[in-house]
Amino acid sequence: MDIFQGTISSDYKCRPFMDGDKPAGLLFYQSKSDMLIGVGITIGICFCFLIWYWLNFEAFVASGVVLAVIFFMVVIKGRSEDESDGIKYFLKDILEVKVLDNDTMTSFSKSGASTLAGAAAGGILLGGAGAVVGSIASGNKQLKEQIVRVGVKFEDTNWVVLQMQIDETMLGQVNKSNLKILLEMTASKQVAPF
Repeated sequence: MDIFQGTISSDYKCRPFMDGDKPAGLLFYQSKSDMLIGVGITIGICFCFLIWYWLNFEAFVASGVVLAVIFFMVVIKGRSEDESDGIKYFLKDILEVKVLDNDTMTSFSKSGASTLAGAAAGGILLGGAGAVVGSIASGNKQLKEQIVRVGVKFEDTNWVVLQMQIDETMLGQVNKSNLKILLEMTASKQVAPF
């Protein structure tokens, strides 16, 4: 989740962090290695294809497995560094949360009956925030891309407006998951006067 505006620098990114298997709060971190990881994976994939060309398919598969293991080790190490170097706000530190807006960026692609039903059910349970969650949870294939902004106030007077792009890409699916976790873990605090 990106910081759209607020008292925390927009150089930070945000994601929920867990305590065991339960969400424990929000982590603000500076991702230093995103570009480096992307370049490294691209070079690694090219190298794997060169191995296939020079040697054989079995060597290609083996090099691909090694590349995948290295990628996951780097990602896991990066996530643990983010948690140790980042700014953590536990649930008790979050005062208020509210969905500020939900913009649709592309057109409809199929019937929205299930999406509307999900949004209506979510709206009845949690108001505006519930409508967004209900729309997302109903398996919405209708909206190809949404920009959702959520305002969050903290006890130490910091505040942020988080912006998430939700679509069918991998990042969009991660944002969708993070938004659901954020709104579920702060359901009782969704009354922010933004």
